[in-house]
Amino acid sequence: MAVASFSSALTSLLPLKYDIKVDAADTVIINGSTGFAGKLAIQVAKQLGVKNIIATGRNKEKLADVVNLGAAQSLDISGPEISTDNLTITGNVVVLDYLWGTPTEKILKNLIPSSPANLRQTIVVEIGAATGQNEISLPATALRTSGVQLRGMMTTNNLMNREKAARLLWTWLIAKKIHGDISTLSIENAAKSWFETSKNGIRSVITF
Repeated sequence: MAVASFSSALTSLLPLKYDIKVDAADTVIINGSTGFAGKLAIQVAKQLGVKNIIATGRNKEKLADVVNLGAAQSLDISGPEISTDNLTITGNVVVLDYLWGTPTEKILKNLIPSSPANLRQTIVVEIGAATGQNEISLPATALRTSGVQLRGMMTTNNLMNREKAARLLWTWLIAKKIHGDISTLSIENAAKSWFETSKNGIRSVITF
């Protein structure tokens, strides 16, 4: 079942290791950590040695579960407002964003420092839009005073290192250092169960 997790895990391995070259002391925020790719992203960051992984989610029960995968902290983003005041931030900040839309706006708002004397680099990597929202409202101050960088998935570095990333990822998957939640479905049950498992951060695989 390793193949079912492969492409989703690449979405975090490529930017963290080959584009941003994340440091163990940095903070990695997985925005949308309760989904299939988000849960894999926590494990990928952990394998890369990152100690301060912050998992965000809109479901408190599911959020509590993903902390066991390796997140050091969690952030509930279900409310109209969020606060990162109680979170510990170390090093530079990398946000792997699987949600986009309103949740991303909330996080960007909280990343704006009170002083322009900001020594921290913040990179937001847009990977998915699980909210169904393809647009965000971005205040100029989010870029001007916080040094936020917005990136997509398909950067030059990522494209150049796809083969290296694939080889490394296969070794992790085969050794079961990372794993996705897989549900096997018969062809008869696939139609009625497919979307239900997907909603719960589980990848459905049809067996014949």
